[in-house]
Amino acid sequence: MESISQWWTDVRELFELDVLQGDLAIKLRYLFDALLGHMRALEALNQKPETWGALLIHLISTKLDKKTLQEVGSWQS
Repeated sequence: MESISQWWTDVRELFELDVLQGDLAIKLRYLFDALLGHMRALEALNQKPETWGALLIHLISTKLDKKTLQEVGSWQS
């Protein structure tokens, strides 16, 4: 039961990460480190977050400020 509780905690914390504001270089690094840390923790619990594709893209995009999100969108063109 403990692994389910830890799994739930890591997923919840992914969704509760702050939206980036202010010094973006520092905030982007924090976001990357936090995402990577939670993904590794989930992998240790036999989850496969690397297969979550669209869900992770949506989750990450909700954490980016509007300007950064627009810049990312322009890279895809």
